[in-house]
Amino acid sequence: MVWDGGIEPNGTEGKNFYIPMSNRTGIVRSPYEYQQYYMVDPMVYKLLACYMLFLIFTGTPINALTLLVTFQNKKLQTPLNYILVNLAVAGLIMCAFGFTITFTSAINGYFILGPTFCAIEDSWPHLEVKLLSGLW
Repeated sequence: MVWDGGIEPNGTEGKNFYIPMSNRTGIVRSPYEYQQYYMVDPMVYKLLACYMLFLIFTGTPINALTLLVTFQNKKLQTPLNYILVNLAVAGLIMCAFGFTITFTSAINGYFILGPTFCAIEDSWPHLEVKLLSGLW
């Protein structure tokens, strides 16, 4: 049997979400309103939050320092280093927006910002790729 692209019959569909799990137990609920601890142990969410915090606290200063040093030293402003600057800008954007939203969601156990912001946040990786390719 081949998947035809439709929604699987044993999944759970709600307003603005689809979870590919059966809801016979009634435990599968909206990822925008309830904690999603039926998917993984709550400790996994806490570990993810710690990892995101580590990435924020290490990535922000490293990328900011890269930009600062590159802009202060004229010798470092070469065409090859423009790629490094693009990566640093993209890294700062990810630290400021992507990692902080993931941290907030992991701490709470669900996406607290709602379905509209989820759709906006889903398009940010595309924006980052455009920034990476468009800055240089």
